[in-house]
Amino acid sequence: MAVIGTFGSFTTARLALYASQGSLNVTGNNIANINTKGYTRQRLDLVSLNATGQAKYANSFMVDVGYGVLCERTTQLRDPFLDIRYRDKNSQLGQVEAWQKGLDQLRATFDEVARGDEDFGIITNQLHELFQSIEDLGTRTGIDNYDELVRAEADILCQLLNTAAKDVEGLIQKQEGKLKDELNTANSLLTEIRDLNKQIREHSIYGDSALELRDARNVAIDELSRLMHINVEYSMERLDQYTEVEKLTITLADSRDEEGKPIKLVDGVFGTQIGIRQHPVENLNPNYDPNDPANNKKYLDDQNQPTDDVWYKTEKGDPTKDLELADTYNDEKYLMQLQPLKDENGRYMRNEKDEEITDPVNLDDTTLSGAIQAIREMLTEEGVFASEDDIVGDPEASGKRGIPYYIRALDSLAQKFASVMNEANQMDPAVVYRTDKDGNFVDADGNVIQFDVTGGPKPINKADLVGWEKGECVELLDALKKQGVLEEDYDYYNGGVLFSNSGDSNDPTGITAKNISVSAGWQNTTTRMLRSKLPKGEGNTTANDNINHIITLYDKKMSYMPQDVQGDAKSDKAFFEGTFREIFDNIGGTLATDGQVSNAKYVSYSTEALDLENSRQSISGVDLNEEATGMIQFSKSYSAACRLLTTLDSMLDKLINGTAV
Repeated sequence: MAVIGTFGSFTTARLALYASQGSLNVTGNNIANINTKGYTRQRLDLVSLNATGQAKYANSFMVDVGYGVLCERTTQLRDPFLDIRYRDKNSQLGQVEAWQKGLDQLRATFDEVARGDEDFGIITNQLHELFQSIEDLGTRTGIDNYDELVRAEADILCQLLNTAAKDVEGLIQKQEGKLKDELNTANSLLTEIRDLNKQIREHSIYGDSALELRDARNVAIDELSRLMHINVEYSMERLDQYTEVEKLTITLADSRDEEGKPIKLVDGVFGTQIGIRQHPVENLNPNYDPNDPANNKKYLDDQNQPTDDVWYKTEKGDPTKDLELADTYNDEKYLMQLQPLKDENGRYMRNEKDEEITDPVNLDDTTLSGAIQAIREMLTEEGVFASEDDIVGDPEASGKRGIPYYIRALDSLAQKFASVMNEANQMDPAVVYRTDKDGNFVDADGNVIQFDVTGGPKPINKADLVGWEKGECVELLDALKKQGVLEEDYDYYNGGVLFSNSGDSNDPTGITAKNISVSAGWQNTTTRMLRSKLPKGEGNTTANDNINHIITLYDKKMSYMPQDVQGDAKSDKAFFEGTFREIFDNIGGTLATDGQVSNAKYVSYSTEALDLENSRQSISGVDLNEEATGMIQFSKSYSAACRLLTTLDSMLDKLINGTAV
């Protein structure tokens, strides 16, 4: 290689000026964007300019030198491995943060109903007040006002339970709204990433790195990673035999479709949209029976099999628009569905056989993770009340407690309380009602009582009551009582159902925290608090044996079974054993424990995510000190290049004008 010529040295100096000026420009751009969200520090890549091959007349006395420097490209300083680690942790953080917010809403509701006197919350305090009034009733025989006081305290307790249940159920609507918002955010991000891919691709074809567009895409990917756990892959896409461009693909982490391939969210210029699975309105289960475990699912799936999957109405069949969630949480699983991949013009992605891929991808109960999954689980997880199907879909379902768990737990308290109190306030109707030798109910004169039970008058006898649950025949018994058919020894009997599922009925079935009420019979005084179950003939018309028994129920430990309030619950073991007060305290304690666990995870994940973000920023972020140092360095190199140019000019002037002819 020959030594470069005199004029070639000017080219070297000129290229040095370009390189220094370009580096100063990049440094200035970095400083200008020091506070820009998502901005990645840029660097001007420089390469030495040198001729290749052997010069024809080269010899050993010639020194090989380069021809200067070239500005090859402007690149970004990023660590892909740190990006992967940060997005993985961001997904965990997004999930636990969304879960924590749901628990905070629950805690606010329970705190609202848990402020009472001394060490009692409002509900447990009211339980105490109710049983105290019952105890007072036992010492004031024959005074009707005290029975009314007991009824008033019971009514307050029912209203408190009603309010607590409605408040907790009200959180479902809030979480549904949050789920809809997060789905809309995810869909907007997926669309944005797809469109940015297209723009970056077009720029790449013409040799432009499109760094600012890449920054915008990275910001969108980071935000998407909070909503769901994703994998990001970069590959080269061949457009023709001469052109290759970079292609970005985003998949759901740890997921597989029916063909065993990762489930794609974005593939180059194609992207999906996520929504809740849709079932046609006509897919109602014709054999639906809420009391029949084999047919207690409302809908049919695509194979006409009973299912609990949510179905909803949408605009023009598009599950991403005008999402209308179902009315009750009982049959909802909020399972997600991915629409087929499309480009911005609505064209479907094609497979290896050049066939359009038009089938949506159904996600199961555990495919997703991140904030969307946390909200789903807050809406659906029932803990110990989970069914066999729930556990098949998610083996950890019995350990996850969302809003439905706390509703079921409140229902369990209300149902057990009503059941025990109703049973304590009733006697076997066959004991207290007068019958003839044939078992027919008769009046004081021995006439058979006629009563309409099954559509027409007929004699009612003890056999008609066999198998009936106590209290279910209250209307019949009240009618008989009014017609004077009580056995003489029990003519004082006025017991019956105290708590029902509605204030205008005496029906004790299906009682929940939301509907528990003082029964109609107790309200209109046809039913009273039963003081005694002993016959009158023994002089016990003023005895308080039953009042004393009811009082002992306050401190009696009872078993609370999941199947009592959720018929298809898999667990057949009591989820709690204790008193009425203790189970309510246990609900709050369970919520506190869940909150502590969630908070511990949140602190851990947020710390790790912050550390990873700091590590990313140490590489990708703009540091003013480093940029100032670079500015000084490039300024000096620029001055040196100018000095070289001046020196070469002086040399050339001396050579041309100072050499004697």
